[in-house]
Amino acid sequence: MKQVMLILAVAAMIVVVAGVLTAEGETAWIDPPNCSMCKHMANEDGLLENMEWEIHLISNGALMFTHVPESHKAAFERAHKHMQDVGAKMMGGEKLPLCGFCRSYGELIMAGAEVENVEGEVVSVNLLTSADEEIVEKIRAHAQKTMDEYRQYKQGLDAKAGTRGG
Repeated sequence: MKQVMLILAVAAMIVVVAGVLTAEGETAWIDPPNCSMCKHMANEDGLLENMEWEIHLISNGALMFTHVPESHKAAFERAHKHMQDVGAKMMGGEKLPLCGFCRSYGELIMAGAEVENVEGEVVSVNLLTSADEEIVEKIRAHAQKTMDEYRQYKQGLDAKAGTRGG
């Protein structure tokens, strides 16, 4: 996952002007079917519905946990492999659409945010921090928006799963 986050950051830097547009003309924050990076998680049956993403604001940035049940770890790894391939294409100059989250994450890296990833047995941890208070505020704004948008997105996934009997 460390490689994926690095590729995501570099790719987002390359295509900062690319994006998925909503009817209002703004980039959708979470839009896996239309984001060149995130769509690979959406393409894995049941992955998005079964993974959990938890984000916490901390004094110097944000701490993000991603939990994927054992039953979906292979799907998670496949999705990340495809995301690495997309990152390589983007680093080669290909312009591809990104959701607001992916673009914002790349912009934070460009601004100087530090990224640290730890892969555990049951969780992936992503630490996004800075010693610069201005960047810390940008990280925290990104994290807060992500928490708000993810809550709504996850409710939509749960509602769809309920209508399918799942």
